[in-house]
Amino acid sequence: MSNTTSPGRKLRPVAVAEPLPLQLEMTEDQAVERILELDRREETTVFDVALETGDIVCQFVRADDAIDPKGTLARIAERTNKALSTLKTRGLVAERIPSEVRAHPNFRSCGSWTVFEEIGLSEASKRAELFDMVLNSPAPADARNGRWRVNDIRALMGRTLATNWVAPATEEERKATLIALLADSALLKDVVNDRQDGAASVAERAFFEARAEYVVEMHEQYLNGRETARRITEESALGMPSMTNISFLGRATRRIERDGQSYIDLAEALASPMLQQQRHWLAEIGPALDFLEGAIARVRATLPDAPVPEDDDSMTIDAEARRAVERFALPSFNYDLEDDDEED
Repeated sequence: MSNTTSPGRKLRPVAVAEPLPLQLEMTEDQAVERILELDRREETTVFDVALETGDIVCQFVRADDAIDPKGTLARIAERTNKALSTLKTRGLVAERIPSEVRAHPNFRSCGSWTVFEEIGLSEASKRAELFDMVLNSPAPADARNGRWRVNDIRALMGRTLATNWVAPATEEERKATLIALLADSALLKDVVNDRQDGAASVAERAFFEARAEYVVEMHEQYLNGRETARRITEESALGMPSMTNISFLGRATRRIERDGQSYIDLAEALASPMLQQQRHWLAEIGPALDFLEGAIARVRATLPDAPVPEDDDSMTIDAEARRAVERFALPSFNYDLEDDDEED
């Protein structure tokens, strides 16, 4: 690999980074708060955020051997809603970037965080040479903005490129290729769980978007089914002999009587000296009682002046009383009245 020097200070050949000592300079709560703060800056400072997150991880666990005896990293991942694998990877990469590399003037400009992630996850014997190359050698001529890319590193290491495949020509061939890739459980697990900052991965978003139309259709069928079942239940209930005007009004009367007794009990309770001292709280009940009083007056206005004998007490409630029935008689709207039926 070339060592042609680009503008900036020449990096001396560096040794493989020694494992960082655990430095508990912050508590677990402080680490969670800082990671959440970094997460809010992720869109504009991905490189610095990833590096600092990795350094925070290194304060609690030695990422190189993935030992987390107290489960600290797992708790931090849960509290920050970040994938545990993301925290482990960032900690591992940060642990493997030596101070000489960090101090180089081209450190943040020669490539993205994923470039240093690729180097940090490479063989230990190659890391120093790769660091020296990206910091001091110009990127390939076709590189955008003169920055090294992950595929540049992979090509030098003889690895499969991230885009090193040719899309099949036909739709059937593409489907077959996709199905074959999905059959690779290890690959599928990595892709699905490649979440950044707790957000859904690319694979998860693509799956839910593709499935959205089907989910909406099933939901509509479910709602339609519920509406049909509700309508059948109502029509059946309205046609039952027991659903008569007299029966309905009798149960409604008993409910009103119970409510009235409840308000009598409430008045006695509010009269207690202790509650009377809380006058500012008691005053808030007034508007609610005014509303109730108005509702009662509205009901009274609909009542006839004197009771009229009913010749046929088996007549079912007509369509105009449907709303009242729904509120006071149907099981789904009034459980108290059902209890009355059992007592009767």
